[in-house]
Amino acid sequence: MTSSLSPRVAGAGVVAVLACALALAPAARANDSSAELKAGGLVLAKTDAIVMASEDLFVSKDKIRVVYEFENVSGADVTTTVAFPLPDLPAGEEPIDIPNVASDNFVNFATTVDGAPVALSVEQRAFIGDREITDLLKANKIPLSPRHPDVNAAVLSLPEATRAALAKDGVVERQDYDAGRGWEVGYTATWTLKTKFFRTQTFPAGRRVRVEHSYQPVAGYSVGALLALPKSAEWAKERAEMVRAYCVDATFERAITRKLRGRKDVLMPEVTVGYVLKTGANWAGPIRQFRLVVDKGAPENLVSFCATGVTKIGPTRYEVRKTNFTPTEDLNVLILQAPTPN
Repeated sequence: MTSSLSPRVAGAGVVAVLACALALAPAARANDSSAELKAGGLVLAKTDAIVMASEDLFVSKDKIRVVYEFENVSGADVTTTVAFPLPDLPAGEEPIDIPNVASDNFVNFATTVDGAPVALSVEQRAFIGDREITDLLKANKIPLSPRHPDVNAAVLSLPEATRAALAKDGVVERQDYDAGRGWEVGYTATWTLKTKFFRTQTFPAGRRVRVEHSYQPVAGYSVGALLALPKSAEWAKERAEMVRAYCVDATFERAITRKLRGRKDVLMPEVTVGYVLKTGANWAGPIRQFRLVVDKGAPENLVSFCATGVTKIGPTRYEVRKTNFTPTEDLNVLILQAPTPN
């Protein structure tokens, strides 16, 4: 995929040009940025019998919806496993805005087949690097999600010797804290959770099956957009990566300048959304008809993403259509929101 032309521009976000605002921006970015988790990529068990007749993908900061039409081109019914992996959920203190943090279904994922809701099975596995600790966590009744609000309480409920063994083994880290009542013992997770929803699906011979997924993305966020800062060595590497990942061009950067012209002491919030587009290529041949719609959320916002043939279809929406399409890159969307007072 390559950078599109000016139709990509439609986002918003960054820091004002006055020295006082710029002096605050690096700290704001370092302390007030949340991480993006990239989901997506329907996975079929490898088969030459199933064709993806179409994929219709809608992406915004609040919702992702994808509609597939599959066609069984063989002469017999095919029953296979269909899976949808959620993003890996890491431990750590980096802020992540998780839609439903205490649930196994932490992005409120839902599926319909031919318009009817379907039940899904879930597989969750916890890892520290390549070492799986799922059974260890279950045996000690510790939530598998490293971001679950009850992780600390679950560890504290264990015998002291068990807590010490888990800490020595690197499963948890002891981090004592003072919340106003004196020093208290606390524990944080160290593992990463891998979650996959799956089901068994029958594709009748000679008939299309419509599958729809929807969920709330775990978007990245920063109160001050990096691309609005003056170019400097401090942010050069991160800036270059953003320009590459989101296909930022001169048109987009000029739009930022226009948004900030004459405005004092303002910030432009930055939102990033990712979708794993290239991991589901187990069907027979390319996607016959592919459609992508990206919604920037508000007419005054700016948006940038890597694609060719982008068409504006509404005040906030941009469309890409492809025929016989094989994705080679994942989708990364950058939205810069309207300037706000700092």
